[in-house]
Amino acid sequence: MKITPNYERAAAYDGSFERLPAGGYVCKIMKAWCETTNNGSEQLVLALEIAEGNYAGFIKKQYDGKKSSNPSAAWPCIFKQFALGTDGQTNPFFKGMIKSIEESNTGYVWNWQEATLANKMIGMIFREEEFEAQDGSIKTTVRPAFPRSVQRIRNGVEVPEIRRLNKPTSYANSMQNAGFTPVDDEGFPF
Repeated sequence: MKITPNYERAAAYDGSFERLPAGGYVCKIMKAWCETTNNGSEQLVLALEIAEGNYAGFIKKQYDGKKSSNPSAAWPCIFKQFALGTDGQTNPFFKGMIKSIEESNTGYVWNWQEATLANKMIGMIFREEEFEAQDGSIKTTVRPAFPRSVQRIRNGVEVPEIRRLNKPTSYANSMQNAGFTPVDDEGFPF
């Protein structure tokens, strides 16, 4: 076997990884920016890091691991919130997130400048969510889902139920979901 390039300095990975448990965490906003979706909706995006407790620094550790093998890796903990609701008015969830940030940072008042959110604190409830892997299997991940004030997180929050995919698990289920009724074909002569 030929010696592979950079072997001595290459990171060693055995396939195992530590996973963030679902629950409430005190987070630091590393960066904030606005994005416009394909349909023209504006959303505020927060890059988060766990700031307190046993998992403080967890996201940066994940990021550094990904960055070592993929220099263009993105920050792995992002929370997005639409500014407007479907009625064209302020989204109540957006306002709730902003209020959580204001309550968590003494003296801070939202000024519509997303850059001012960098280094601010926010409480966040993370939940487990299902997703479909490239091979079609169902996997789970843990993502930020519900902003809260830091104090509410410190007081304790209930861990939310897993967010399941709404995907039929079999051909029979997909046919039932399409409105077809299964028939017992045991008695048919053909």
